[in-house]
Amino acid sequence: MSNTSPTSLPPSLATEFCGLRFHSPIVLLSGCVGFGEEYTRVQGFSNRDAGGIVLKGTTLEPRLGNPPH
Repeated sequence: MSNTSPTSLPPSLATEFCGLRFHSPIVLLSGCVGFGEEYTRVQGFSNRDAGGIVLKGTTLEPRLGNPPH
């Protein structure tokens, strides 16, 4: 039997990283999930469950890769 009552809230997953506070440690990455629409077909998952979305990667120094457009 569970110790929680039906009205209790689930524990918070909020976390802080580099001075930024996220309500969830789940971060959707560009290239892995696009804009998150791919996960709308996963039962029980909502984009609201993600703490953030990374749209593009960046680096401090130039690196080899696709040329700028």
